[in-house]
Amino acid sequence: MVEAIAKEKENQLELDTNSVPVKLILTNYYKNTETDYTEKIEELDREFNYQENSELYWNRPEFSFLYGTPLYNQSTETQKIALNHLYWYLMYHFIATSEHQTIIYNTITAGVFKKIKGYEMIGVTLDLESKQEISHIHAFRKVCYQLIKALLGKEAFKEPLKSNLKVGGYTEKIQEQITKWKQAAEKLLINQMVRGQKECYSEYLKELEEQDKVPNFRTGFIGEGMGNNQDLIRFFSQNWGRTPFLACNYYTLRYIANMGLKHTEHSNT
Repeated sequence: MVEAIAKEKENQLELDTNSVPVKLILTNYYKNTETDYTEKIEELDREFNYQENSELYWNRPEFSFLYGTPLYNQSTETQKIALNHLYWYLMYHFIATSEHQTIIYNTITAGVFKKIKGYEMIGVTLDLESKQEISHIHAFRKVCYQLIKALLGKEAFKEPLKSNLKVGGYTEKIQEQITKWKQAAEKLLINQMVRGQKECYSEYLKELEEQDKVPNFRTGFIGEGMGNNQDLIRFFSQNWGRTPFLACNYYTLRYIANMGLKHTEHSNT
């Protein structure tokens, strides 16, 4: 099967299937298609009803919110199950947020790989993964919504009270101007660093830059993984889609994070 896919892609993309890296890339693509459970996930998503699953543990008991505390130890069995579900919510709400970010960065870096002869298949693989992530996100968010609504009620979805206090306008304007100068300096530095590599510039990143929508996440895998350092996040967001080297940096980081996620999921069940 791998050989058949390799031949098909070789004809489409003129791949050198004698190359070890290309063989590995094709094998990874094949495994992704072999383990594509998108249809099953979408079916379970449509049929899911929290009330029908509310009396079951979703993780092992030790993976419960407040586990090991006096409050947990004094809880009833029903309350312990609810705390188990809250732990699941905290984990998969984070995962859904991270997968949303993954789709964006996959698309950005796929635009780089598709321009590198022999490595276009990485871009195709990232596109496939992004398509799969959409179904995952919808399923996770549906389950999270029903769970929180059942346990905490609709009040949990209301925005927190906002303070009526306003920051001094003058100070705010100065800070805004400093931020603009900093971003302009960063852009100048980046342009100097990637001179001569414009042919690898991701088209999707160009679109985001033109719309002033370059990712700058504060939560999820990227935001928390980089310590919510906005300068660092913005730097990588602008560079992962500009050069093959930094696109590979993202690709490596992406799979390290994926292995960490798989380890966590297997540990919890």
